[in-house]
Amino acid sequence: MIYSNGAIQIDGGAQHAELSIATTSGGTGFEGSLMREFASQSDTLYFSFLFRTTDLIGDDFMQFLMNDDGDQSNSASIIMSTTYQSRLPADGSSQKTVNSPVSPVVGNTMLLVGKVSKTSGATTYNRLDLFVNPSVLTEGPPTTTLTTNPLASSIDTFSIRTARLDAGD
Repeated sequence: MIYSNGAIQIDGGAQHAELSIATTSGGTGFEGSLMREFASQSDTLYFSFLFRTTDLIGDDFMQFLMNDDGDQSNSASIIMSTTYQSRLPADGSSQKTVNSPVSPVVGNTMLLVGKVSKTSGATTYNRLDLFVNPSVLTEGPPTTTLTTNPLASSIDTFSIRTARLDAGD
């Protein structure tokens, strides 16, 4: 995948992951996840990826999560559905989500950058900024910003979760 926008030029080359759903009869959709741990981080953390979809159908979604334990309910998340969304825990049992004004476009490669940080002197992560298709090499205003209850004091896990994918997606 190649991304080109203003001063940012990225050639993903051969390093990519592709998810294809086989045709099934009468299936209820596919849900899966993968997780990778890394050295624990406690400062502002950026993560980015190129994303391209070949189809947009119904309520399918893909979720990229950063947390300290692999638990999706306690994660800083970027979700690709009908729009790009930012999500953080709102309390012990619910999530707070902000929709961006940008939607995935079939066949277009999009650059998504997440920034997880601690604001206002907090000792735990409590803010997620989402940058969709940045075009400059310096940090500009985010596409969405979400500040909520504390997440964790450190982050050491990156996860990808898919849900409700159907045959042909």
